[in-house]
Amino acid sequence: MFNDCFIQQLYMETYEGLLRYITSICRNSDMAEDVLQETFFEALMQCDILLQHDNVKGWLYKTAVYKLRNYTRKFKKASVDLDGVQEFGGCDNLYGEAEWKMTLCRLLGKEEAKIFWQYYVLGCTGSELAMQLGITENCLKVRMHRYRKKVLEGICLEISGAR
Repeated sequence: MFNDCFIQQLYMETYEGLLRYITSICRNSDMAEDVLQETFFEALMQCDILLQHDNVKGWLYKTAVYKLRNYTRKFKKASVDLDGVQEFGGCDNLYGEAEWKMTLCRLLGKEEAKIFWQYYVLGCTGSELAMQLGITENCLKVRMHRYRKKVLEGICLEISGAR
C-alpha cells in the first residue's frame, strides 16, 4: 500500500515536467507518453530500490531517457531516417510509393533498392535478409548503412538541383 502511494505521489510530482523533457528530446508527444508509461511501470517494479534511492527524480529522468533510447532503437529500423532532407520540406511531400521505388532504383540499382525496400519499408528482419543474401547480419547492417547514406545524398542532390 505504501509503495502505491509513493509511486502515485512521484507520478503527480514529476509527470508534467518529465513529459515536457522527453517530448523536447523526441519531438513526438505520442512517443513521449509511451516512454513515460514504460518509465513509471519500471518505477513501480523497482519501488523497493527507489524508496532507498538518494535521488529519485534523477533516477526517473535517467530511466526515461534510457527507455526513450530503447524505444527509438526498437522502431528506428522502420524509418528510413532521412533527416538531412528535412531542410527541403521532407520527402513525404515529394515522393509517393512509386516515386520512392523508382528513385531507389536510380540511386542504388535494382537489387540494392529491393533489399533496401524489404528492410526499411516491408520490415523484413536483418536475419531473414542476411540468410536470403547468404551474408552475415553484420555485413547486412554495413550495407544498409551505406545504402541509406547513398539515398540521403542522392535525394539531397536531386532536391537542391531542382531548386
